[in-house]
Amino acid sequence: MKLRTVFMGTPDFSSVIASALEENGFDVVAVVTQPDKEAGRGKKLRPSPVKEWALQRGIDVYQPEKVRNEDFVEVLRSIAPDLIVTAAFGQIVPKSILDMPEYGCVNVHASILPKYRGASPIQQSLFDGEKITGITLQYMDEKIDDGDVILINTLQINDDDNCGTLFDRLALLGAKSIADYAELLKNGKPLGTPQDHSKATYCTKIGKDQGNIDWSSSAQSIVNTVRAMSPSPGAYTYLNGKRIKIITAKARACEHDKSLGALVFDKNSLSVACADGFVDIIQLQPEGKSVQQVKDFLNGNKLLPDMAFERNID
Repeated sequence: MKLRTVFMGTPDFSSVIASALEENGFDVVAVVTQPDKEAGRGKKLRPSPVKEWALQRGIDVYQPEKVRNEDFVEVLRSIAPDLIVTAAFGQIVPKSILDMPEYGCVNVHASILPKYRGASPIQQSLFDGEKITGITLQYMDEKIDDGDVILINTLQINDDDNCGTLFDRLALLGAKSIADYAELLKNGKPLGTPQDHSKATYCTKIGKDQGNIDWSSSAQSIVNTVRAMSPSPGAYTYLNGKRIKIITAKARACEHDKSLGALVFDKNSLSVACADGFVDIIQLQPEGKSVQQVKDFLNGNKLLPDMAFERNID
């Protein structure tokens, strides 16, 4: 049985899930995604990855400002989906839509629910130094990431994972989860298991200012910030008033007598003093320049022994 499926999603993560639906026999009859956004210096409108995915396949695309608008709800009702699947869509889906499909509305969420409900589970898991994450498929209700769980697949977070690499790995795990869900559907609509709401945690959308490095923090906390904010929008600090992004770094706990943010360097290495040791810089990006290995940065910049990275107020 091919379920008439409406898919709702926006970023690259979502397009991987959309492809998995197609590959596992779901009849994707329409895609709903966020309106095109301005991008680049020319501020030209850029379609979402999910819109591009759908247009390549001749699938109808809808981009309502708000899916709860009654006009769009009626459009969706006329499509008569058996199933709605969402993944990183970016809007709250109202009850009028949740109650529409026979097989329900299924959300693909990038955490092990009930932990990290909300908008930024991948980034927040890195901020918090988690070792395990995963994909949860759950039936949607009117609360955010609150509904019954269909299945969970877990994934180990590697020490060198950043937001970009973990995003890609979780997208592939999301595709596997869709394949697992397709198998469950062979026996009818799967039952869901209620979440333990007492264990729920929440994460909000990550802002650029959360990448402003606080050198009074622990070395591992700073490295976690770098991982969570890389490759974009980036963790950053200041040297002589100019912003520098820290792209990759390692934590090194030890005692020292340096002031917070102080630079310790030779011709091949650069470390920054923090609360409980040093952050060893591997890659960085000076303002207006491309990403550099630390050795190239040192060759191109004359550093003095009393220099320090600073946490300016943006």
